[in-house]
Amino acid sequence: MNRKLDPIKGAIFDCDGTLLDSLGAWRGLEDEVSRLAGVTVTPEEHKMFTTFTIPEVARYFHEQYGLASSMEAVMGIMDEYMMSYYERAHLMPVALRLSWNHVHETM
Repeated sequence: MNRKLDPIKGAIFDCDGTLLDSLGAWRGLEDEVSRLAGVTVTPEEHKMFTTFTIPEVARYFHEQYGLASSMEAVMGIMDEYMMSYYERAHLMPVALRLSWNHVHETM
């Protein structure tokens, strides 16, 4: 049975690791805030950070290492780093296929 599907009107995707190749972003972010704080993250801290939200990581670096004037300021540093990363990030192969297929199916 070959049945034509109705056109997609919208879709929601997870950006990190699905549409954009962001594998190195999070480790790079950790390296950047560590460098700015003048510390070396221990293996235990790295493991702990994998369970933290972004605000929790910012709070940790501010409270434990005195990075920036506030947790919010650390969040600003982190946001700037991630925006810079996303400007250079590559699309994942599935995102390219989705885009290509959509263009050709709607023509």
